[in-house]
Amino acid sequence: SVTQGILAHSKQFWQDDKRAYWKYTGAYWQVIFLGQFSADGRDPRIANGVHGLLSHRKWVSKGGLQCLTANLLTAFRRLGFGAHPVVREETEVLAERILNDQGIKVGGMSYSFLSHCHMALPKLFFRFSEVPIEERSPAVKDAIELITQALIAQEVFIYLPGSRKAWQ
Repeated sequence: SVTQGILAHSKQFWQDDKRAYWKYTGAYWQVIFLGQFSADGRDPRIANGVHGLLSHRKWVSKGGLQCLTANLLTAFRRLGFGAHPVVREETEVLAERILNDQGIKVGGMSYSFLSHCHMALPKLFFRFSEVPIEERSPAVKDAIELITQALIAQEVFIYLPGSRKAWQ
């Protein structure tokens, strides 16, 4: 019922490119929600929009937004687009960036006692851990290790319900 509610408004959020990033209402967030609710990515109302996002790559940012990138890449995979060349390429770029920065560097953190953002790490962890083991590049494997160590060191934990053994 949730995915049907989202899809009832699909024409509106796919056509409004200027509002794609608007929190919880724009196209990016709708794709993230559709992925989280395991929608069928073969549905033309989803597939056509996802193909548009993958071909234009306006959601890719070289200077930040690792959270958004990780969430969208995870959603694309969950919607059945994990083998798409853009998803593979941007996953690799994200892993290399995390390794190069030794975490997530954010300009606003210059006013903080912390040198890196830790809030996005679980999102990145989900992204990289959902890449099948046999498809993980050295950068993805190393990013998983770096993120794991950072989560433990910063005591950032999430609850894993017992019924979600695949997450473990």
